[in-house]
Amino acid sequence: MGKRAWSILMGIGSIALIFVLFISYMNSDNTPPKLVIQDVDLSYYDGITPAELLVGVSAYDDVDRDLTSKIFVDQVIVDASTGEVIVVYGVQDRAQNVTTGRRTISYAGATSNTSSAEVPEGASAPEEGATEEGEAVSTEASVVGQTAAPSISLTDASATIKKGEAFIPTRYVAGVSDDADDEETLMQHIHVDGSYDAKTAGTYDLLIYVTDTEGNASEKQAFTLNVE
Repeated sequence: MGKRAWSILMGIGSIALIFVLFISYMNSDNTPPKLVIQDVDLSYYDGITPAELLVGVSAYDDVDRDLTSKIFVDQVIVDASTGEVIVVYGVQDRAQNVTTGRRTISYAGATSNTSSAEVPEGASAPEEGATEEGEAVSTEASVVGQTAAPSISLTDASATIKKGEAFIPTRYVAGVSDDADDEETLMQHIHVDGSYDAKTAGTYDLLIYVTDTEGNASEKQAFTLNVE
């Protein structure tokens, strides 16, 4: 076979390969799913479940169709100073296309697990520090099932972001631990104390900490946010 014929065959083969790759690309799923986040009356409280945070959130994909059951809570950013919580959602289709979205809800604060005993009508409550027989007792309350406070460590004590860039505190968390809750649960309860504005250049002194589902809080770690 002459060189000219061989060159023609090689050219035809290359064109055929490019055509096959093009068809394969066109038939592949390159479109991320659509995430619909409705504005619902929802408040965040310590101990809220992911199922509650997913109320009013749905997802649809051109290929996989309804992906609502695949939505997950990616991050929860609590800013107690403003009374707002940013909930970041994510969903992924079978082709590994990912879509994220967020909504801001109000912060209701910590829930209380303590209750006071009712005193029958006409009866007086026992004096603090004494039993019915008058014996002195400790006034320190004990909480059944109370667990130790969780712990948190940061990757660094400061970070610099561009003006207008989102500040996501969980990116700077090196690790969290607790004697009851797992890491995934704790990472959904990262809190930030202190005011900052990611749209305004400046230096902001913040405190980052974590709470467990019992409402116990870790020590607050100092963190400096620089916005350029």
